[in-house]
Amino acid sequence: MFLFGKNERLQQQEKLRGNPTVLWMNAAVAPIFAPENKTWTIFGGYRFGNKEKTAADYQKLQMQYSAVNHEEVLDKIQELQEIGESEAYHLLMSRYQNNGFFELRREQLCSEETFPQMKLYQRRWLYDMIQGYKRYGEKAILAFDLCRILAVAQMGFMTGHLSMEEALHHCWKAAIVLQASFSSWEEMCDSFLRGYAFHTQQDKDEPTSSLAVRMHLLEEMQQAAKEKSSASESPFAIHWDLLLEKTF
Repeated sequence: MFLFGKNERLQQQEKLRGNPTVLWMNAAVAPIFAPENKTWTIFGGYRFGNKEKTAADYQKLQMQYSAVNHEEVLDKIQELQEIGESEAYHLLMSRYQNNGFFELRREQLCSEETFPQMKLYQRRWLYDMIQGYKRYGEKAILAFDLCRILAVAQMGFMTGHLSMEEALHHCWKAAIVLQASFSSWEEMCDSFLRGYAFHTQQDKDEPTSSLAVRMHLLEEMQQAAKEKSSASESPFAIHWDLLLEKTF
């Protein structure tokens, strides 16, 4: 762990405030941080020194990413870059494609006769996954992996596992790929949500599911970006095509 004093980390955060590239990167991690009530204008999502939020980040890194130190955080970032959820998605979709399921109509795919072992929402889930793959290929859930890189890097900084320079470097690399792969925040969020749905296999029509809650929140944030009265409150008001310069 990097042993920086609280004041030094706070100063590092303050220096990044208002930096256009950093704000863009913060916006890109909003699909993960917003449901956790983190602030998108601050690198890391909250002011360094908040013990409760830092403890939550420690736990999330440990439980969801199996990363409890500097080396493991970097290993997880590399794994998300090279494999992530995209590999499992590609393998599953290739299997269904090779078995002819890509040729079935929606009513056939969602039929109990076709998949008697699945519940209706699972059959609808499969239909959505196949449609995403048919339209976007392996890029269909790419944002899910890239946004998680941004999250892991920022949490790594907030928990002291990464230096500011390391966290910014990995966030910037992921942001560059995101911007090159999609044409808007809406496209990015669509890819992220498809990846989240693939990962959790939740029912998007169940209002209390974390998938449905996240979908609703992102829709609100995108709508706010379009409305002049509340655009400044939405991370998605930042121009998607902003030049991501390394000015930090």
